[in-house]
Amino acid sequence: MEDLPASLAERLRELTYNERALAYLQIDAALVLAGAGGHLENYGLAAMRLGEPAVEQAFFLEGLLPLEETPYFVPSVEIDCGRAADLHFHLEGDTTWVVLFDVTAYRDATRRLQQKAYEMTLLQEKEAQLNRRLEEMNRELEASNDFLVRISTKISHYLAPQIFKSIFSGQKDVTIHTERKELTIFFSDIKDFTATTEGLQPEEITHLLNEYFTEMSAIALEHGGTVDKFIGDALVIFFGDPETMGTMEDARACLNMATHMQRRLAELNVKWRSAGTEQPFRVRMGINTGFCNVGNFGSADRMDYTAIGAEVNLAARLQAIAEPGHVVISYETYALVRDIVAARALPPISVKGINRTVVPYVVEGVLDKAGRKIEIFSEHMTGLDFYLDPRAVDAAAIERIRTTLRNAIAALDGRGGEDTPGGVARPDQESSPPKANDKAM
Repeated sequence: MEDLPASLAERLRELTYNERALAYLQIDAALVLAGAGGHLENYGLAAMRLGEPAVEQAFFLEGLLPLEETPYFVPSVEIDCGRAADLHFHLEGDTTWVVLFDVTAYRDATRRLQQKAYEMTLLQEKEAQLNRRLEEMNRELEASNDFLVRISTKISHYLAPQIFKSIFSGQKDVTIHTERKELTIFFSDIKDFTATTEGLQPEEITHLLNEYFTEMSAIALEHGGTVDKFIGDALVIFFGDPETMGTMEDARACLNMATHMQRRLAELNVKWRSAGTEQPFRVRMGINTGFCNVGNFGSADRMDYTAIGAEVNLAARLQAIAEPGHVVISYETYALVRDIVAARALPPISVKGINRTVVPYVVEGVLDKAGRKIEIFSEHMTGLDFYLDPRAVDAAAIERIRTTLRNAIAALDGRGGEDTPGGVARPDQESSPPKANDKAM
């Protein structure tokens, strides 16, 4: 300090004395207060009495006196008045000097920092707990989502894709509710299914029928049809709900679906016969367009999304009078598709629940863009699986088909007058109209 300018040394003494609120205590060998000075009031020591024990008047000194070493420093000691001070002890002879420097502001700032640090620690712990809980909830949610996906996937196999989508998207409520809509209804049935499969094992029948329904359902979905139900070996599909392209386009889509199904069934029959199935499926199809009630039918606990009404029954009746491998449509449907189909009127029929006389039309072919008839040939019997859709034939394969047909005719001509083998149906036997079945709804 002696090297410093006098003015600076004086300033340092003022800063130390005033800003740090310096105070001192003088204590003799008997630990009696011999003197005191400085900012004693800052520490609540102004009332200390000389000549009396120092520790009894300043409890913060308890345990610190007498000194065992000098100098001795104790930082940030809590004073009885609530303030804090750094204590500097210095032993000179038998006298102990105790110098107090105020550190209350530092102490309070430190405490605030410690409190903030503690609060931050608590927040971090809470954040960690929340993160762990969120991770746990996310795992539970993922597990629930996986479960729901598995369940919804399983449920989807029991509903038409359009119905499944409309329910899970919230477009339709799962309540008993129906609407009156104009639909195009499709019925198909396997002719003589029992007789056809009587020589097969149940597992073989199940495999054939499931493959057949899988292929037909895929075609229905491709053309926008809603698969209503499977009734034994019969298939019911409707167009116009829950999605519609308009009455005319729905009818056209249904007819295109039917011809697509015939084409695919011919391919399946070849496959099944090659695999050893003696009597592949021969399918009759019926299509009608009219107003039906469509929606959820049943009870509050168990319901079925379907269409009912006389027009549905008519589609079933049209299927029943169709020849195997052919499609029969009502006049209402024919009027909507007449520009794309070649059809021949059949004798009128009567249907229970329908007052008008119904004129069925058998589809004989489709029309190209120029309005020319493209006949579809379909015959399936013992020894013959024949299906020809000229539209589907690749130009490069035409000559090969012609050669195959010529060779087939030559082979038939080569049989001459051989008797028809027993048990083999003749074409004229196949042409007799089948009896109406009871698969109408």
